[in-house]
Amino acid sequence: NPRYIPTFWAAYQWSNLVLLLAKERFDNYFRTTNHTREILTMPDGGTVSIDFADDSHLSSSAPIVMFLHTVTGSSADTSQYLRYATLRGWRSCVFNRRGHGGISLTSPSFNCMGDASDTKAQVDFVTGKFSSASYLAMVGISAGSGLVINYLGKEGDHTPIQDACSLCPAYDISQAFSKLAEYYPTVDRYLVSSVKKHFITNNQNILSTKSQAALENCLQAKTTHQFLSLNFPFAGCESVEDYFA
Repeated sequence: NPRYIPTFWAAYQWSNLVLLLAKERFDNYFRTTNHTREILTMPDGGTVSIDFADDSHLSSSAPIVMFLHTVTGSSADTSQYLRYATLRGWRSCVFNRRGHGGISLTSPSFNCMGDASDTKAQVDFVTGKFSSASYLAMVGISAGSGLVINYLGKEGDHTPIQDACSLCPAYDISQAFSKLAEYYPTVDRYLVSSVKKHFITNNQNILSTKSQAALENCLQAKTTHQFLSLNFPFAGCESVEDYFA
């Protein structure tokens, strides 16, 4: 019976997390991954982008893997995946969501976990650009893992994606962060501060045109769970129940 036994210095959750963060920092500072960016404008004026790895040496029929990043991530945090995919003969790209990848919000709408209709537009662009690709795969990382499931669930048999994988999924975001502040207060403070800065602080002017009350509620959120429970108007939802559904 095969089983996975990690090395002793990476056998626990915190050591794994520290190693991951250290690896990402190392990649960002010492390794260069060249990207080609395509910017897409959504019907409501929102902006998303796609960063393609520098893989022009691959044939037009090379398989494609699309990566969906973390809650405040971008291609900069996913570069190691692109590099590994290229080495294995896969064309790869990262789907940057609204407000990510160095592009501020251009409409008063965002979803921390991503919007399936935006993902569909990104998939359509990739399949149109590389119509001869032999295979299409999608990988979601953390928050991106939920978006993979959301997108595939809504598209059903209409999606061209042939395989998908969710890495580190939260499963149920209505409960996933509810105890984080109680059990890991330092982690929760860091995370809620990050999402506030990423989505709210840098986009206050445009978000205020949608809902000043929701903007102030998000700024006053004390925990990650509170933030997720209060940002639903910006995701186009009528209630928090609708957002978590």
